Amino acid sequence: YMREVLGRVAAGTMLFFETAITDEDHALPPDNVQIDPNKGISHRTSPTNIGLYLVSLVAAEKLRLLMLEDMARRVEAVTDTLEGLEKWEGHLYNWYDTRTLRPMRPLFVSSVDSGNLATCLLSCAQGLRVLAPGLPARYLSLAGRLDALANAMRFPPLYDYDAELFFVGVHPEQANESPAHYDLLASEARLLSYVSIMLGQIPVR
Repeated sequence: YMREVLGRVAAGTMLFFETAITDEDHALPPDNVQIDPNKGISHRTSPTNIGLYLVSLVAAEKLRLLMLEDMARRVEAVTDTLEGLEKWEGHLYNWYDTRTLRPMRPLFVSSVDSGNLATCLLSCAQGLRVLAPGLPARYLSLAGRLDALANAMRFPPLYDYDAELFFVGVHPEQANESPAHYDLLASEARLLSYVSIMLGQIPVR
């Protein structure tokens, strides 16, 4: 029974992505859909939205909700867009207009969102490697491109070496700010901590 319930939830999630993600939005997932009052699909997205969509595509293929070719095509479309987005130290900004692909102001780089995205990029890449024997030849470089996006993200500028903690984020256009920190490993910064250490950019301590 539980397998059936979870299967329906997964299928509904995939249907949402298939309905809400369009060519006009450059293959990027929306942050939300507001139903009451009805404002429809938002045309903005964040690094976490994008990362979770990529991982969802691999999961959907494993659950036979997507054909292998369709999954790879969708991952490639997102990757094409990501490679062309304006970035800071390899990090995506916290919000982008999915129609224009311009970062939304005030510019902000969220440490947690970057950690989420890096984790999802690497997870999606590994998922593609597992499926690689069945992928068409033109998609075999996808995993490497996702890895490259993750490895280009420089985490030291988001880390306070004196406090040995991550900043909540950085406003690249604002000088002389006193940023707050994430002070607990059990906070939402956990994935950020793990992935930045795994990438060899932040001390284990």
